[in-house]
Amino acid sequence: MMIEKFSNNSSEGLDISLINDSIDNVKSALEHVLYKSKISISCTRLDTLDFSLLPWPFERNIEVKRFIIWEPIMNPEQTVFVSNVMDGWLTLMNTLSCYRKIDIIKVSISSPKDSYPCNRYELIKCHDQQNQRVIYSMKEDNGWVFYQQGIPQKFEKIDNYQKRLKRDRLNRELVLEYTKMSGFDLNHINFWRSNSPILFFEVNKN
Repeated sequence: MMIEKFSNNSSEGLDISLINDSIDNVKSALEHVLYKSKISISCTRLDTLDFSLLPWPFERNIEVKRFIIWEPIMNPEQTVFVSNVMDGWLTLMNTLSCYRKIDIIKVSISSPKDSYPCNRYELIKCHDQQNQRVIYSMKEDNGWVFYQQGIPQKFEKIDNYQKRLKRDRLNRELVLEYTKMSGFDLNHINFWRSNSPILFFEVNKN
């Protein structure tokens, strides 16, 4: 089950975007911006979430981009986006935020097995850039990097950012806590279930 795959006790990684808009609006907006880029799209309805369509770890160079969107039972009128693009298709999420003038929370949660782990919490507000927020701890070739920009959210544990080890300043558990405080509980089974159609997209350049 998805809740077991991405819970606090799991060893799996995840890059996911949480969109403050209904799945119908998100579907229409994504199709609009992708068609505008002269990209062909196919859409299939799924009965249940099937992340085997988006294998992890994701490839850096992919010919066919894929993503799944769904509206969780516990988050009506809000949409979850997961893709097979290495960075979670950040450029597409920025474009969607600008086009729809909506907030998008993008989080990355790394597996402890990853060679270059990255735990990240980002609030995308393309229409209100002064209130955007990004914070992450990640490992690069020359060691760990901790970065933050923007005004902290009220629920952030800012004292944690003073820890000596940069890798401990924003870990997997803290990202999941921030995500829950933002209204999306990834550890709840109804986050991974939907009463609306679950949509799987494949995207090809024409």
